[in-house]
Amino acid sequence: MDVILVKAVKGLGRAGDMVTVSDGQARNQLLPSGAAVPASADARRRLKEKKDAEARRAKQATGTVQQTARRLNGFRLVLKESATETGHLYAAVTPRTVAEALAKAGFAVPEHALAGFKPVKNAGTSKIVARLAPTAEASFTLIVEPSP
Repeated sequence: MDVILVKAVKGLGRAGDMVTVSDGQARNQLLPSGAAVPASADARRRLKEKKDAEARRAKQATGTVQQTARRLNGFRLVLKESATETGHLYAAVTPRTVAEALAKAGFAVPEHALAGFKPVKNAGTSKIVARLAPTAEASFTLIVEPSP
């Protein structure tokens, strides 16, 4: 019997997969537990529509991420942080601080995209690479200026 999995089933597949199982397994395990639905023509059509919609959404998200990467390349982010007279910061500039500052500047960069960034403890200039997606990277300059 062909069924479409509603949720992941160990040994069978992930949600959205169409699999062939024995009639007994479908009737006694998968259908009563709500893990699968019979693969009728209507269910197959809905599955195809759902996968098409997910593909469109993923394509649109990829375009947005690449557009953000292009805008972010070469950007200069200036932060004013309190520091000692020698330029040592009282509080380090962390990836969270940078992500929040980028958000204020109009860039949707999640904190985890700055994973390779080590906290900055002194005033100065740093080159930062943001990995927005597996196919989209952007590098920008972080300038930390001391404020009295």
